Amino acid sequence: MTNINNKELQLVYSLNCKNKVHTFNGINLIKKKNYLKIMIEKVISNKVNFNLNKKLSLFANSAINFRK
Repeated sequence: MTNINNKELQLVYSLNCKNKVHTFNGINLIKKKNYLKIMIEKVISNKVNFNLNKKLSLFANSAINFRK
């Protein structure tokens, strides 16, 4: 368990697991759905919260840089 900016973060990964589960914000990334297309359509139609995306990106960067 890691605490970054008062948020608890736990990363668990097992090479021995038989089930492959890759999710991000509750979205299963293994499905055949074209998430890149969905993302581009949302950006073009201005249905994106850029302030929230900025906050989430900064949090992810702080988690990546935490180990450096």
